[in-house]
Amino acid sequence: MWSIKREVWIIQGKKIKYGEKIKRLQIIFGAIVLALTGMVAFTDNQAAKIFRGNYLKRGEENVKEETLTVKDEDNNIYPFTYEVNAQKYTPEEAREQLERAIDELEEQMAGENSSLDHVTMDLNLPMRIEKRQIDITWKSDTPAVLGSDGKIKKEVMEPILVKLEAQLWCQEEQASFQTQVRVCPAAYSGEELFQKELAREVEKADERTDEEEYLILPNEVNGRKITWQRSRQNRWYVVLLFGGGFVAVLPYYFQKKEAEKRQKRKQQMQGDYPLIVSKMAVLVGAGMTVKGAWQKIVEDYEKSGLGKEGHYAYAEMEYSLREMKSGIPEVESYGNFGERCQAAEYRKLGSLLARNVRKGTKGLGDMLRTEAAIALEQRRQRAEKEGEKTGTRLLAPMFVMLCIVLVIVIVPAFLSVYSTM
Repeated sequence: MWSIKREVWIIQGKKIKYGEKIKRLQIIFGAIVLALTGMVAFTDNQAAKIFRGNYLKRGEENVKEETLTVKDEDNNIYPFTYEVNAQKYTPEEAREQLERAIDELEEQMAGENSSLDHVTMDLNLPMRIEKRQIDITWKSDTPAVLGSDGKIKKEVMEPILVKLEAQLWCQEEQASFQTQVRVCPAAYSGEELFQKELAREVEKADERTDEEEYLILPNEVNGRKITWQRSRQNRWYVVLLFGGGFVAVLPYYFQKKEAEKRQKRKQQMQGDYPLIVSKMAVLVGAGMTVKGAWQKIVEDYEKSGLGKEGHYAYAEMEYSLREMKSGIPEVESYGNFGERCQAAEYRKLGSLLARNVRKGTKGLGDMLRTEAAIALEQRRQRAEKEGEKTGTRLLAPMFVMLCIVLVIVIVPAFLSVYSTM
């Protein structure tokens, strides 16, 4: 029983030591949470305040919805929502905004074109300038070539002048703007010209055979012989790429799985070792033979139902017991047990039992108790290392969550404070 008590003391010591680390982390994160709570409470309080008690700042461009609470002299509280219109310009300011907008339009209209004197792509004709609260309507004198939306409707074979007129409104003020643009033939590469000519030939062929079952594609374009075939998807290389990658990675996957399985087996056997040695020490100390103690441990294991969970160390002991019953010498069975377990602790146990069977069991109980104490200490050290690793792994996600909370809570609060200033 002394070994079991010692194990309890060691575990309690581990809890105390690990508990101190947890408390320190709780104090640190608790202080951070309190600081954040104070900051959020302050920003929420500032955001709820209205400048001078009843001054709502208007937006510069769009309507801004304000959600307010109203308290009367009897301390009754009422919710109130109102859409605050953007600040309007004075007539002089509106005319100034129109002049600035016209200057900006002359620079922005060209879009991706080099200039308005050489237009081969769509123009940029905005319908509204939000920052200046200006609405715009456009009119083209040649909509068949260049639409009022700035899009080129028809390709031209030679340059054509198109007149554009814009009407601008800013509140009650109005201004007009006129300009001319030169729509030019698009500059195509040899491939693009061939594609366009090919499209024309196919359209002609479609019109000629639109009442027939098949569309007969042209055999030549501009005197050049052509052949047709459907575009292939070429999916074989995708299958080869992913299939080859899967085949190449497969051995590493199974190696990793096998390594994980061996590691799990090792950890489980290391965890069971102190209890096995402690039981062996108690049973041998009570007067049982080594084989009898071994058989008793295996029988208790089978009765307890742990066999359903698959404990490797006990399974190896059960196999060794069958070896002994089948006629294999007891000394050899213990040696085989240590080799099959492939762990230094079990090799040591197997060697210890085999040596004492040959020389007699005198002093075996003391040696087993010493081995149990060593095993318990080693398990405590492993548990301490695992606890430290777990604590370290938890810090990263906790810090990430803290940053997310900061972004979600603090940023909107500061933005709301800024918008009310």
